[in-house]
Amino acid sequence: MYLVPVMSWFCCLRGPTNRGVPFVSADGWLEGKRIDDQTDNLWRIHDSLYDLTKFSHPGGEFWINMTRGTDVTELFESSHPNIEKAKLLLTKLFVRRVDPKLKRNSEALTFHPDGFYCTLRSRAWDVLKANGGCSPTSDMLQFHDAMLATFLSVVGCMLLPVFESIWVPLAFAAGALLSCLASCAHNFWHHRDNWRMYTWDLSLYSSYEWRITHAYSHHNYPNSALDFEVSAMEPFVYWLPDKRSNPLSIIVLQLLSCLAVFIQVRCLLCYCAAVMLQHLINIGSILAVRYPIRSGPHW
Repeated sequence: MYLVPVMSWFCCLRGPTNRGVPFVSADGWLEGKRIDDQTDNLWRIHDSLYDLTKFSHPGGEFWINMTRGTDVTELFESSHPNIEKAKLLLTKLFVRRVDPKLKRNSEALTFHPDGFYCTLRSRAWDVLKANGGCSPTSDMLQFHDAMLATFLSVVGCMLLPVFESIWVPLAFAAGALLSCLASCAHNFWHHRDNWRMYTWDLSLYSSYEWRITHAYSHHNYPNSALDFEVSAMEPFVYWLPDKRSNPLSIIVLQLLSCLAVFIQVRCLLCYCAAVMLQHLINIGSILAVRYPIRSGPHW
């Protein structure tokens, strides 16, 4: 069994070239990774380059187009529990070996056949095969669809005048349902391209960006310099130990923790604001009828 020392996880990975640029986007993180990985606009897996341009990827075109020009070793290894089948397909797409001088940024993350991760993945694949594979279960699909239908029904009721008297309870119910729906939709943008992942966008988050910043960056390089969710707030806040950080950052981090709780109820607050707006519109309509604006000379 091969194990990488825990401390090497933080010290061996360096962030993308544009790490620390204020308000960096998901595409900006990808662009920095492309600069560092130097793959000649191909896809690097371990020490080989592959051309996936014409490859009909079972997981959808997004994962291919999004990762072009980067080292996708970790994403490849973690996204294919049936790794032997995936490796067999790769042999047909091989272009050339990588220059030995171009070391992988994350080369300390090993994938030895008898190492910890590969052993765990092999055992997990045995369990998955015995339980229907990697796709979402029918129960998960039905739960998501029922949640979506219920949310849309509640929102539809809010638009009908007959339910105006219970608009506030409906707004709170819609907010709670949307929070649950977004949590469920999160599962689907980890999988192959599908329509259910777009229900995440109803929460006003972008499924496109979260597939990059969370599924690609965070899940493959958690809590390291390559984790977008760790470095996104730099240079204002440093989550990792850094000589550029200052004591004020500790206070900021505590405030951000409180803000995180606030964000969890973002949908409820948005709908509460919508309630207030609706009441203001109603009051305005009543006043307009009761006190119409008269034309002519003013006395």
